[in-house]
Formats: sequence, structure tokens, C-alpha cells
Amino acid sequence: MTNLINRRFFLAGGAAAGVIGVSAQASATGAHIMTVLGPLPVADMGFTLSHEHIVADLRPWSERPPVHEDRDKIVSAVMPYVAQAKSLGCRTIIDCTASNLGRDPRVLRAVAAKSGMHITTTTGLYAAADQQFLPDDAKTATVDGLARAWIGEWEKGIDGTGIKPGLIKVGFNGGPLTAIETTLIDAAAVTHARTGLAIGAHVGPWRVPQPGSTALSAMQQLDRLRAHGLDGSAYIWYHAQNEVQTDQHLQAAARGAWISFDGVGPGSIDLHVDLVLRMKAAGRLGQVLVSHDAGWYTIATKDGGVFKPYTPIFTDLIPALKSKGFGDADLAQLFVKNPAQAYQVRKRLLMAPTR
Repeated sequence: MTNLINRRFFLAGGAAAGVIGVSAQASATGAHIMTVLGPLPVADMGFTLSHEHIVADLRPWSERPPVHEDRDKIVSAVMPYVAQAKSLGCRTIIDCTASNLGRDPRVLRAVAAKSGMHITTTTGLYAAADQQFLPDDAKTATVDGLARAWIGEWEKGIDGTGIKPGLIKVGFNGGPLTAIETTLIDAAAVTHARTGLAIGAHVGPWRVPQPGSTALSAMQQLDRLRAHGLDGSAYIWYHAQNEVQTDQHLQAAARGAWISFDGVGPGSIDLHVDLVLRMKAAGRLGQVLVSHDAGWYTIATKDGGVFKPYTPIFTDLIPALKSKGFGDADLAQLFVKNPAQAYQVRKRLLMAPTR
């Protein structure tokens, strides 16, 4: 059944639904994203999973003695899952693992080269989960210091690999911005203005958030970006599905932001269908991203722990959306056109700073 859905979408629906138009425009303008193997025209991204993870280290920063993982072992372990996603029609995986949560561009490059999957990596810093993953020196870092480091990874590559990031990944707890979080979003703004990389923001604690708390953080981040002269379209609100005040999704979208409903799994299908249909009914489908936030070969656990596959979107969510009248053009918008626009390397600046 899944293969049939996939075949119809890509061979019949995808092209007819405007994907050809997206490709033609990308070819004419040179629009691209940055993958671990170099620039990729957005025309070649295809079906994209816009928020996933391949390898990560989830130990608190204070509990991280050096662990010498066998990268070949990691690659072998994750390859079946990446290959499975590719067999279902996925062509690009946006790996959102933050720099201080075990980002490993060497592993991602090896997986991309072996699988033929387009894969991105990140720059930035993650202060969510009550800052337990934040290095001590980051707690006193300045905006200029962080921005220089992140821009340096864009200009010279990460840790001597030559691999460049495809987005700025930052993490926030939710609620009013703290001093450290304000530094992070300001540094992200400076980095975007120099590089054109999208700002992908994890918003929320690693527990059930209070209603309105993640929206408050997202809105304050958008305020900071605007003060730096950035358009809201430079910003992706990850984990927006955890905000129960769904009118806030529309308010953030009205400010130009991308609304990312990730966390798709077998138990969340009804929720995700409802969220996507709400955005479509409000005329905001063109600002929605949907993904699993899955994967996670976890460093320092036996055989990498339990790896969550990248399949529920194909096996559960797409059939459920189609049963509610979602057509091929809608699917192309959600999984092809939107990720290409959201992650395209492009400076999204207002005419002049507002501060």
C-alpha cells in the first residue's frame, strides 16, 4: 500500500502538482541548500524529511567523558533506516542534531555518500532541557563570540572537515527568554545575516510544556530577529505541535515564520492531521513543515539504543491526510516545496533594521 501511495505521488501527483515549476525556478535562480556533500539545487531535494536525527549524544554535558565510537559501526547501524526511507521516496534528510548534542558531520558525510541520500548538518548551540547540554564556556559567551564561531563553520567548515552547515540550530526551554537564550537568538540573527542559513529553533522543555509557554518563547524570538532586521521567514519553530494554543501557530505564521509539526509517530497521527488541516483551512499550508524528529543512534548506549525509523509519515500520516481530502498538490507543497523554501540558503532581511 505504501509503495502504491509513493508511486502515485511521485510519478503522477508530484510533477502535476507543481514540483516541475519549483524545479524550473530553482534551476534558473541557482537556489540551493547546503548538504554535507556540498551545495544541492533545491530542484534536486525531492521529498524531504525536514527534522530528523541520525546520531546524537544525550548525556548531560557534565557527564561526558570522551567516548571513542567506531564511526564505521554507526554508519552500518543507521544505513538500513536511511535506505528504508529512501525506498519509500525520501530524497533529503535535514539532520537537526545540535552541535552540543553529538553532531558528527563525518558520520553524516559517510552515510550520505553510501546511501545517496541528501543530508544536512548544523551550526548553532542548544540550551533547551534546562541547559543540561550547554558547555560551561557557552554560559558566558557573547553574541559576537558565538556568531564568529558559527560564521566560521560556514566559511571554513566544521572542525577541519570542510563540511559546512545547512542550518543554524538553537534550542530554548520555553517561556520568557533567559539571558543565555537571548544571546543565542541574537547570535543566530547575526549569523543568518552573514550566511543566509535558516534558523531552526527547538522550543520547549523535555517535558509537557505549560499552555502558551512555547508560543511565548517563539514570539519573543521573532521579536529579537525583527530587531536585527530579519524577516520572520528566516525562522523555523520546531515542536510547534506541543503548543496547545493552536491560534498561536497562525499568529507566528502571520509574522512569516515556518511552523514545524514534528514528532510524527503511530500515536500522533490524528493530532498531526488536525494541525495540518487547520493550517490549510487558514490559508497557511505554504508555511508548514512536518517530520518525525526520529532516528537517534545514541552515543554511549549499547549498540546505539533503540533507533526510531523514518517511516510513519509514509505508512500512516500520508494515507490519513489523503483520507481527509489532501491531494497530491497538497502533499507536494508539504514535503517538497515547503522544505525547499524553508532551508534554501538565502538572506531573509527586512528593508532596514527596526531597532
